[in-house]
Amino acid sequence: MALVALVAGCGGARDRPHVATIVQDDAELLHRSPRRIAATLDDLRDLGVDWVRVTAGWSEIAPRPRAAIKPEFDATDPAAYPRGAWERLDRVYEMSRARGLGVSIDIAFWAPRWAVRAPARRADRERDRIAPGDYADFAEAVARRYPRAVAFTVWNEPNHSAFLL
Repeated sequence: MALVALVAGCGGARDRPHVATIVQDDAELLHRSPRRIAATLDDLRDLGVDWVRVTAGWSEIAPRPRAAIKPEFDATDPAAYPRGAWERLDRVYEMSRARGLGVSIDIAFWAPRWAVRAPARRADRERDRIAPGDYADFAEAVARRYPRAVAFTVWNEPNHSAFLL
């Protein structure tokens, strides 16, 4: 009888679509002590959260983000980035996965100066000013570094011109 109830219960769960509960709080998950991050992740897991969403901050991870000229490095290779550049994201990724939480990574905010093209004219202000190849290279590095992420988002609100500036 218990086996029948178990099988019946499992069948019903499979028929319903799973909707992931996702929480993003970069301040709590990327910019706090490991102890506080652990407590936050435990709370999120206990509340029924499925995934945490964190930002792979391009200008925080990229080498020489304030330089006008792109430094020489293979931007698709996560190992080519400065030592410690991935540390915060690595910590959240590993701590989340250890608790059974999926990790969704927002590949965004803000572009390093060397990846931004100045508009030719004032009228071009609303046009995409990010060098698309440089962004694609960074996105590849993120995906290679975190192959078990449950999702990647491509920039936050790309239809909002301020985010692409």
